[in-house]
Amino acid sequence: MATANTTDNVSVGKGVAGGYFYTAPKGTALPTDYSTPLAEAYTNCGFISDEGITSAKDASTDTFQDLNGDDIATGTSSIERTIQLQFVEMRPESLKEVFGQSNVTVANDIITVRDNNNDMDERVIVMELVLKDGRRWRRVCPLAKVQEWDEVQVASTELVGMGVTYRLLKPDDGDYIIDYIQASA
Repeated sequence: MATANTTDNVSVGKGVAGGYFYTAPKGTALPTDYSTPLAEAYTNCGFISDEGITSAKDASTDTFQDLNGDDIATGTSSIERTIQLQFVEMRPESLKEVFGQSNVTVANDIITVRDNNNDMDERVIVMELVLKDGRRWRRVCPLAKVQEWDEVQVASTELVGMGVTYRLLKPDDGDYIIDYIQASA
């Protein structure tokens, strides 16, 4: 017999207090559950705006017709997976994600950021999330690269934020995102 619907599985999502968006160099060991502490290579990228983190999957499909013009088949020509967010904390870790790992340095209490056309680094992303009743949810993106940047607005009525879109790349095992969700609190 099928199980009945239950509101226990309906939830809003939040970031884990103290840090919820982490990145590491390509090839860093991936977590394999929702609770094991992350390896030292992962860095906390700071606060994300209240717009949250948007994961998207966009497919382009082709439709094929027969001699009479009737649709007889479809095929997927490409699928793009992205993660979009806005960093709102001016710290080296988030600035490195926006401008490139080698373009941000810290010395003598000065963060220096170089904005150039250097290629962006491929990264691992881990999002530490919480559902209602304290259920944990860890999203792991094994291979990602920033591909788009939002405008930066500076105004006394807005948080200074740097929005980026990561394109998720296909890792060797083929999994673009791996979710580890605690079954019950």
